[in-house]
Amino acid sequence: MNRLTKGIAVAFALTVGISSSYAQCPAGQLQVTMDVTTDDWGYETYWEIVPQGNPCGTGTIGSGGSAVVGCNGGGAQVQNTTVGYGNNQTYAEGPWCLNTGSCYDLYIVDDWGDGGGDFDVKVGGFSVGTFSLVSGSNATYTFCVNLPPTYDMGVTSLSRPYKYAEAGLLDVVGKIYNYGLTTITSMDLNYQIDNNPVQSTPLSALSIANAQSYSFSHPTQWSATVGTHTIKVWATNLNGNADLNNSNDTITTVLEISNPISNVIDNYLKEVDKVSSFDRIGQSEQYLELAAFFQKNIQK
Repeated sequence: MNRLTKGIAVAFALTVGISSSYAQCPAGQLQVTMDVTTDDWGYETYWEIVPQGNPCGTGTIGSGGSAVVGCNGGGAQVQNTTVGYGNNQTYAEGPWCLNTGSCYDLYIVDDWGDGGGDFDVKVGGFSVGTFSLVSGSNATYTFCVNLPPTYDMGVTSLSRPYKYAEAGLLDVVGKIYNYGLTTITSMDLNYQIDNNPVQSTPLSALSIANAQSYSFSHPTQWSATVGTHTIKVWATNLNGNADLNNSNDTITTVLEISNPISNVIDNYLKEVDKVSSFDRIGQSEQYLELAAFFQKNIQK
């Protein structure tokens, strides 16, 4: 083997060794990675991962984004557009070998102070938490280094019924998220109004992998009555199995249901047309009639 070939072989062996050390963590540790997705102002973002309870900058395990912003730059509006992340891009950060069962804090800092960015933390390649700085200059989130449960589904949003709605038949629509290891192919979707009977429907032919959302519309509409009601929505019977983490199963919303508002726009338009045809002599009397009409209908 000549020197050049030998050198290449050694370099290859070293590279493989380095890659293997990342892919295969020591006993008692698991591989952690994070996908960072920026918004329209990627250069405003900075983040750090530290042991749980440490302040930002102490015992830093990983960091990224704009070092100009750093731990203390939240809301400072430094506006250095040449440093840090690009806009509307996803960056794969890590990997890190972290202690199994230990928890860590993710600090997110925004230079402008109006939030931004999504952070998807993965353990062993599986998502264990998706965090966002929705608003403000700083946020701290905690994640623990454990593989997700085999089965774990949770309802993350309820877009309908609206918080303030009119009585009548209303749709139950929202999103559900797979926090578990197993791809969900079937489940039961349930909702309950107050203490009334649970409305349940089986869903099949699904394919919801770990860290994926599914938009649902329950086939049974709610016949809403006037008053204040509480709606709960959750999933059960995941591929025929129980959910192994009940802490994130259910979304609960309080709804205010009112009587439908009468549509009197056509009547208003007719009265306006009458006013436009009045002659000058009769205008005063007719305007008084119109004012009385509006007052009566507004009070309804």
